[in-house]
Amino acid sequence: MLGLNSYSENLGEGIRVGVVDTGVGPHPYLSHVRSAGAFLNGNRLQTPDSTNDVAEHGTHVAGTIGARPASGSKDFAGIAPGVELVAARVYPGGGPPTMESGPTTNGDIAQAILTLARDEECDIINLSSAGPMRSRVEADRITAALNRGTLVICSVGNGNGLPIMYPAAEPVAVGVSALGPTGGVPFGVMDMFSYPPQPDRFSFAGFYAPNFISVGIETKCTGPGVGIISTAPAQGAAEVPYVSMSGTSMSAPAVTGALAAILSRDSTYKSLPRNRERSSYAWRVLLRSARTLGLNQQYQGYGMPVVQVS
Repeated sequence: MLGLNSYSENLGEGIRVGVVDTGVGPHPYLSHVRSAGAFLNGNRLQTPDSTNDVAEHGTHVAGTIGARPASGSKDFAGIAPGVELVAARVYPGGGPPTMESGPTTNGDIAQAILTLARDEECDIINLSSAGPMRSRVEADRITAALNRGTLVICSVGNGNGLPIMYPAAEPVAVGVSALGPTGGVPFGVMDMFSYPPQPDRFSFAGFYAPNFISVGIETKCTGPGVGIISTAPAQGAAEVPYVSMSGTSMSAPAVTGALAAILSRDSTYKSLPRNRERSSYAWRVLLRSARTLGLNQQYQGYGMPVVQVS
């Protein structure tokens, strides 16, 4: 769907991506992920296991962006396996194992964004979480990140047709919706329920805007988000586990990975200073790579990025 038909372990090389989520791993194909710590209740924890995943969500997101499978394994890989990944955990744990485990706060998310942009100098931050209420502190930190050269990519939320959630609805954020392949969902799986009843949600290009997405003109772009197979934390006998998930939480890292892959081959981008010029250039690259699918803007934004690298 994103234009990549072969695996390259170098794709994404030279690009640093921050993941604000439930943590990452442990997983052998994500052993390269660096920890920025856990941001919980206004505190930053930096113990060796502070960013271990308290659910499955963050590991799935990170794997979509940059999982590096063992050589010759033919296992599922990330879109841009050459990226440098930095994890920031903002969920405390204690909730359902496959969800954003336990409650987070806008302040913790905001602090994680600032740390990844200022201290870790990330080129892109992926934020696959959303809420119905606007947070001024999150908006301010996203703006601060942009001023430091960091583009923040956010999921628009799974609001089942309700308005775009925050912070994706912020003008300074890149809000990402989700797509599914028409006819590509196996019979009998839960993802079958993502098919929408509205005919305007189906594209002649072979995709559909699933019924779970939040909808609005704040959508900047879209990406694959139905039945996405990616890494899950390794537990018990499963040494290299994978799991399938659907949602805009899955499409945001797909777009993040695609943009990282494109920017890794862009020498002009890499030469830019870490200020607003750099993040603005990254946004223009994403915009140029987007291909319209013939859907309404509230579903697809400018379209889906297509990776074209030599």
